[in-house]
Amino acid sequence: MLRVLTPFVILHFAALFSLLAFLCVLAGDDGVSRAFRFMGLIYGENTAIRIFGVSEASVLALAFAVCAVLFWWALLETLAGDGAERANQALDLAFSGAVATLTVVSLLGAAHDVAGLVPAIGIHLAALLVSYSALSLIGRATLPGRIDDTAVAGERNRVGEAALAASLIRLSARNSATGSD
Repeated sequence: MLRVLTPFVILHFAALFSLLAFLCVLAGDDGVSRAFRFMGLIYGENTAIRIFGVSEASVLALAFAVCAVLFWWALLETLAGDGAERANQALDLAFSGAVATLTVVSLLGAAHDVAGLVPAIGIHLAALLVSYSALSLIGRATLPGRIDDTAVAGERNRVGEAALAASLIRLSARNSATGSD
């Protein structure tokens, strides 16, 4: 299962970013709008009036292409690489590039008044986070040697504390919005 899941997730993100780069480049003037619609973003009320400039389209296409190349590299390192350490480093770099690319998308979307920006980018970032967490835990489990039980328990405690802090923040925000203490 582990040997199938890791390449499949990496292949998914490599194909996704490749498709987004091709949409930006090959779809002409409407390429960025099509890429945004593919990601679940709604580009304004009238897409015929608002068109991204060539510089913005090329920056976005380049960002998607770099991300795709990083994920293809991580896939090659995972399948044909000599060590798990190099594959993990390539994977870290690919996911970092994906987060940076989504940051560029959110900045361009905010500059052009794209509707539905925050939920769509949030969903994509959550998918990247879950995939990265799962693959990094799988990577640690497949490294030579044994997993230290204290490290796993410490990781569980950190995840639990983060979930507790997030729920307390949500509760305090809800209470301050309703005016109750």
